[in-house]
This record gives sequence, C-alpha cells and structure tokens, in this order.
Amino acid sequence: YYIPIIPTILVNGCKAGIGTGWSTSIPSYNPKDLINCIKDWLDKKSIRDINPYYKGFKGSIKKINNTKYETCGIYNKVGNKYSITELPVMTWTDKQKEYYESLLENKKIKSLKNYSTPEKVHFDIIENDSMKCNLETLKLTSTLSTSNMVLFIDDMKLKKYKDINDIIDDFCIKRYNL
Repeated sequence: YYIPIIPTILVNGCKAGIGTGWSTSIPSYNPKDLINCIKDWLDKKSIRDINPYYKGFKGSIKKINNTKYETCGIYNKVGNKYSITELPVMTWTDKQKEYYESLLENKKIKSLKNYSTPEKVHFDIIENDSMKCNLETLKLTSTLSTSNMVLFIDDMKLKKYKDINDIIDDFCIKRYNL
C-alpha cells in the first residue's frame, strides 16, 4: 500500500459517508503546517496546534473550541452598499445568490448586483431600512467541525479520532516504521 510523506487526508479533507453507516468530517490543512507537525513528532516535541486551511480562501478561520472553527467571508461597506468578495468555506456561490435574491424579493435589501465569475465571488448589495446587513444577515459565516473524524485503518477497520494530533501520530508511527 501507499503511504505518502504527509497525511493527505489532512491536506484534502473529507466530508462524506464512509463505510456502512459511518460518516466523516475532516477539514483541510496547510501542507507546510503538516510538515512542521511531523517534524515536531520526529523531534519528540508536542505537536503544534494548527487551524484548517483552504488554498485561495481570503476570509478568516477562527477556533471556537476544541472541535469547532468558524469561517468568515469578506465584505466591504461604503455608505449603504455592501460588496461581498469572499464566501465562507463550503458555501456555493449559486446557493448564496439564491439567498440574496430571496432577500431582494422580500424587500429586505434595495438592490442586488452579481458580478461573480467562476473564479471570483462578487456581489453588491444595497441595504434597506428593514434589515441591517452584517456577517450574520448576509450569511457570511460557517462552521467546520473536528468532532466526527473517522478513518479506515489497518485491516479495513474504522477508527474515530479525537483530534488531528491523533491522526498525525498514527500516520507518523506507520510511516516511520516503513
């Protein structure tokens, strides 16, 4: 079998059903951070705490507690105009557009312009008196969880991990012995 030099499950992440009756939810992490964690493991140091990472994501990812992170998109306000230029992690542009269109239809906002392309998000919204625009009302936050990290291990058995340090530890033991 193949054991790469870093744990690719933590680079790619996974949010899917695995096995019969099992699911998993593992965020993505920066390969450079993972390399440093592996160096910590090799030096017998405590593995550093790292946050999820999504290449190209310009918003913020903040730790809420030991198993939950909040991702925030980006908007800029000029007068009563809001320019949204980044959506939270795992948020689709089309779904966000539908939500903003429903706000316009229900007269919660004055106007909506969609300048988004397949590569870049860009919505312009003009605020109405009936709704104050902010991260919450513009749906520019989402959460990532590390409380359901389940992976296949040797002999096709499933194992639930309490944190990424356990995944890194299992990976390093297996890789080091190899």
